[in-house]
Amino acid sequence: MLILALAACGPDDASFPDGGGGEYTGGCELEGYEPVTDTSAVMDGFTFTVDDVAEAMLGDWIGELNVIESGDAEDATLTFGEPAAIQAWYYSDGSADGGDCTPAYMVELAVTLDTDDEALDGDTWSPVQIVADSLDGVSFEADLAMADIAGTAAPSSFDAEDYEDVWLTMTATFTDAAWGGSLDFAASTPDDADTGDTGDTGASDDTGDKGDTGDTGSGGEKAEASASYGSFSFTR
Repeated sequence: MLILALAACGPDDASFPDGGGGEYTGGCELEGYEPVTDTSAVMDGFTFTVDDVAEAMLGDWIGELNVIESGDAEDATLTFGEPAAIQAWYYSDGSADGGDCTPAYMVELAVTLDTDDEALDGDTWSPVQIVADSLDGVSFEADLAMADIAGTAAPSSFDAEDYEDVWLTMTATFTDAAWGGSLDFAASTPDDADTGDTGDTGASDDTGDKGDTGDTGSGGEKAEASASYGSFSFTR
C-alpha cells in the first residue's frame, strides 16, 4: 500500500484559485477548501480517502511513450512525487444548499518522466494538481519549459530557437487503472515587439504650413507554433 508523507501545509500553500475559481462541472464552482491533516480519514462529503487516491493513481508507473516522428515505442517510467500540499475542495452551484456538487481532493506534487532513449531524462513537471472527485476519470495538464528539459526531446516541425517561449505540455487521464495521454510542444513570441520610429515632420510649403508627421511603425505580430511529440500509456 502507498503511504503518503503528509506535508505540513495550510490552505494557502497550494495554488488555490483566487476568489473561488471557475466552473467545475454542471454549473458547480469552487467555493471553499480545507487542508487534509489525516490522509486515512474520509473527509465530510467524500466516500473515499486521500490514501485511496494514492493507492489508485500515484506512485510509479511503467509503460511506453510512442514517439510520433520516429514511430518508435520507447519504454518509459512515470513517477508521482511526494505531495507538497493536500486539500479538500468544495463546490457549489450557488443555491442555498450548494446543489448536487461533488467535492474533490487536491494533491499538489511533481510528476517525472523517464524514457529509455533519454529523450526525457528525469524531466519533471511541477507543480501538478491532481484533483480527484472519484477514483477514476481524473485528468491533469501541466507545462514544462523547454529550457528545463534535461533530455534531448525537441519539436520536429519548427525550430525552437525561432521563438521566445517554448514548452512541453503533458495532458494525462487516469481511467481503468491506467494513465494515458499525450506530450505536445507549443511555442510563442509575444506581440509586444518594439514599434518603429515616428516619421519626420514634412518641410514647410509655400504658405508656411508644415507637412504632416509620418505614421509610427507598427509592432510585430504574435508568432505561434505547435507540434505533437508523442502519446503514452502506463500501468502498474
